[in-house]
Amino acid sequence: MRADFLPFRSAASAWDSFGDSRSSGGGASARNLSGLAKCDRLLKCFDVGNGSRAADGPPEGDGGRLWPRGRRQQIPIRRSVKRLGLFGGTFDPVHAGHVAMVRRALAWGLDGVVAVPCRQSPHKPVREGGPAPADGEHRWAMLRLAVGDMAGVSLSRCELDRAGPSYTRDTLPQLRRERPGAEWVLLLGADQLPALHRWVGFADWAPGIAFLVFGRPGHGIEVGGPEFLGLRVDVIEDFVMPVSATEIRDRLRRGESVEGLLAPEVEAYIRRHGLYGATGG
Repeated sequence: MRADFLPFRSAASAWDSFGDSRSSGGGASARNLSGLAKCDRLLKCFDVGNGSRAADGPPEGDGGRLWPRGRRQQIPIRRSVKRLGLFGGTFDPVHAGHVAMVRRALAWGLDGVVAVPCRQSPHKPVREGGPAPADGEHRWAMLRLAVGDMAGVSLSRCELDRAGPSYTRDTLPQLRRERPGAEWVLLLGADQLPALHRWVGFADWAPGIAFLVFGRPGHGIEVGGPEFLGLRVDVIEDFVMPVSATEIRDRLRRGESVEGLLAPEVEAYIRRHGLYGATGG
């Protein structure tokens, strides 16, 4: 089984050794994160309020390792822009594949990921007579259980609390108001790529955001078309996510095991509330 997709029962040890993740298209790999942490430690010695610090001596508790004694100097700081991933979806339910995407995006070099569960997906209309998605509050609760405590991850209710279909066109301006100055990167699977240019308002909002595309089995990745001309697109071709929310819902409905595909807390929540026809709560 590939490192991108690991059962939840072994997640703690597996994700701790994520340093051999592959990096495609740019950004820092997980192998370089220790170096980035050292850089971050150095930057904490500076006064980010005015872009520099007059050094009278070593910072408190540093023992003089970083700052020579008696030297006074002004050290300019190059301000860095945070790169945040926008990860939207129905998360119906959130599963191990979603978590793998988040972790791979962070290892690729993003400073954080904001998970945004939609209220009503314009891409997945409910078929007549077919099952409706789980209520938004249930999906929100499951998302919090799965990734709410994960370092570098935050959640946003901006789409759940907004009436009507959930469009990226409307979500981006709100996130930019909430997190001014950040550079946004839209996370999406290769299966979404062919129809991306037909998303509402694509020509207006796409030039202002970067894209990080994750490979999916059976879906080629082609970003050379005219609709992508001038856009910033990076691709992680070797990503593996051999599970889907549809498969998990079907397994639950049939009473089959979903061990390793859902966080234990999420599975317990589903069974407790009888979602997707599951029993045994």
